[in-house]
Amino acid sequence: RKLLNSPGDEALFKDSVVLLTFSQKQDEEVSDVDVLNEPFSVLMLGNNEGLSDSIIVATFNPKTLKVTMTSLARDSYVPIACYASGSRDKLNHSRGVSRQCLIDTVEDFLDIEIDFYFETDFYALVKIVDTVGGLELESPVSFSGSLPIEGEINKFEKVDVKKGKYVMNGKEAITFARERAHMPNGDFDRQLNQQYVIKELANKILSTRNVDTLLDVLDVAKDN
Repeated sequence: RKLLNSPGDEALFKDSVVLLTFSQKQDEEVSDVDVLNEPFSVLMLGNNEGLSDSIIVATFNPKTLKVTMTSLARDSYVPIACYASGSRDKLNHSRGVSRQCLIDTVEDFLDIEIDFYFETDFYALVKIVDTVGGLELESPVSFSGSLPIEGEINKFEKVDVKKGKYVMNGKEAITFARERAHMPNGDFDRQLNQQYVIKELANKILSTRNVDTLLDVLDVAKDN
């Protein structure tokens, strides 16, 4: 369609033939909330292999400029909105059906309305953290984790995270955010650590007060 907008490119298609004709209707719900004046919510999803491993509801108050993050454990056993009779399953399994199924399930479970969603994978965080020069984070323990290699099926690389506070690179930051087995309180610590990383990343980006930094962040993450 983009090529055909230029009359000079029509010759490219002179020998083309129709192989298939189809039509598809896509219904999309667009929020009409006034984000400068009305509180709104964003469902933040960190996906891995078609499921949402990180599920955070962020609510914004534009008057006070406050953000509240509520983490939902991916293994929460809840009624799934798109299952027959609302039968129960792990929360992140709803994303295996569709994004909308997960959104509807979270709305039903928390009795709230989700205005927007933000969906990404692990590698976006890796690239963003590296773009801003790393994040100063504090880990309560030393451990080693396995990070899936982007674009490689069933291939992983070992990433070491040290105990204490230091500047972590992207791979260390995502490994820290994903870890639960070595954390004192397991998955509860993981949920808090994910919020911790998001908060520190936001502070790092905003503290630069440089529009180019924000543009660089958007650029490196656009494919993820």
